[in-house]
Amino acid sequence: MDVFQRCEGNPILRAADLPVPALGVYNPGVAEVGGEVVLLLRVEGTDGRSSLYVARSPDGVGGWRVDPEPLLSPDQGCNPYEVLGCEDPRVTFAAELGEWVVAYVAVGPSGPAVALATTRDFRSVRRLGVVLAPPNKDAALF
Repeated sequence: MDVFQRCEGNPILRAADLPVPALGVYNPGVAEVGGEVVLLLRVEGTDGRSSLYVARSPDGVGGWRVDPEPLLSPDQGCNPYEVLGCEDPRVTFAAELGEWVVAYVAVGPSGPAVALATTRDFRSVRRLGVVLAPPNKDAALF
């Protein structure tokens, strides 16, 4: 018996389903929060830079609602390491903090770096900054 089964309706979200013009949607981080499935989506904008958007579904298959504004974006202008994009989020609940920790790739002129941020609700976020300088990517907390 398979532990995991692909949804017959894959992909469950496409660029056309997003509230912003996008070239693609990739590599979501996944969490269950308040009885909903939350995806933290990497959305590649028409300028080629990626931002992280939040999508919510009651069952993880349909009824998706995508927030109109990104949770993390290079346009928020607070980190020179991510002026070219925020990519590939991984989310881990840290019980001792009562928060979700988001490990993501911050892309800047020096290359990819690993950055961290925290959130309680996937509506607001606190950036902690770069924890692994370029060239590093694809990290997760356990």
